[in-house]
Amino acid sequence: MANVFISYNRQSESIVRTLVKDIETLGNTVWFDQELSGGQVWWDQILAKIRNCDVFIFVLTPESLDSEACKREYNYADALGKTILPILVADGVSTNFLPPILSKVQFVDYRKPDRSSALRLARAFFVIPVPKPLPDPLPTPPPAPISHLGSLKELIETTDTLSYGDQSSLLLDLKRSMREPGTTNDARTLLQRFRKRRDLLIIIVEEIDELIISSSTKPETKEVPHDEEIASYDKAIETNPNDANAWYKRGNSLFRLERYEDAITSYDRAIKINPNTDRAWYNRGCALDKLGRYEEALASYDKAIEINPDKDEAWYNRGIALNELGRYEEALASYDKAIEINPDQKGSWYNRGNSLGNLGRYEEAIASYDKAVEINPDYDYAWNNRGFALDKLGKYQEALNSYNKAIELNPNNTTAINNRKNVLNKLNQ
Repeated sequence: MANVFISYNRQSESIVRTLVKDIETLGNTVWFDQELSGGQVWWDQILAKIRNCDVFIFVLTPESLDSEACKREYNYADALGKTILPILVADGVSTNFLPPILSKVQFVDYRKPDRSSALRLARAFFVIPVPKPLPDPLPTPPPAPISHLGSLKELIETTDTLSYGDQSSLLLDLKRSMREPGTTNDARTLLQRFRKRRDLLIIIVEEIDELIISSSTKPETKEVPHDEEIASYDKAIETNPNDANAWYKRGNSLFRLERYEDAITSYDRAIKINPNTDRAWYNRGCALDKLGRYEEALASYDKAIEINPDKDEAWYNRGIALNELGRYEEALASYDKAIEINPDQKGSWYNRGNSLGNLGRYEEAIASYDKAVEINPDYDYAWNNRGFALDKLGKYQEALNSYNKAIELNPNNTTAINNRKNVLNKLNQ
């Protein structure tokens, strides 16, 4: 019987609980963070559990790979000499871009938790080696992950009235944070808290609503719009059942509640009344995307594009949906169109590079990453992935330069740190 530690992102909690039951059925004891809420005491307990485990499981999802806390956990486990077992539970993870620490052992595919996945899990546990004693001295424990979003959180929670300038500046900072893979989740949560302030101007409220709908990452915690907001739309609809705008806004509120099926129903009513509203088609696609119904999401994005061919965010999200379906060439065509409309959107260039990387077209991927860092020279994730593509081409010195740049911009980018170690080993061979 083994003591098992599970490292995961909160968005995967549902499937992680199923995974825990399967591991416990095999006779193991499992610990995963369920109640601790953050801070140094929380982090100290996490590290103690890692030191005391026999097997460290890393739940592979796009969100966990971008999580700074998860990165520090698996790096600490590796420094302690723990057996690390990656378990894939979600689509959208490129095995080509896994950090070296998570590439040492073949991952277990647990995307469909059925009998076959349980058998794969059992076989993986059967061959796990005997735990090694802890090193003496112990490696330096990593510091507790601290987000730069803390100052934004204080502003959002202040009881002082925020001016239009304050609101605009705060919204701009949150937008920037939502575009960064490492802070998207927390920034979206803060955005929803910001939305609940009573002193917001209507122009800020409308922009927040659009941003929440268009974002493609599920929030870590659920923030619920005021009940009276939905009630007001219901009252408007009762008065005028053909009020397309009320149905549309009702769908947006339901979307923020993560009631995606109900949101789709409201968008459908808005579209039935006014079939030429690209916003409703686009938001309908976002809701379908959330439910993993990518083919249907594509159809909605296509309809939004048919109405408004210059809607670059629809082309962008269309690319993401195609990427989820493994249709990388088609995803590229969508990113190209998004770039044609808005060539200064670094996310389109970055994701274009990732799709090219998935296709093994590393030279072209590097060109896309180059464009992303030209737009934003501080984009450390693009510098890291650029280095990885160069590494794949055997251009180790150039790869090292890219990794160094990523680390210079973000000393806590553990993926770049690990990739740098890996390429240094190749250069020294």
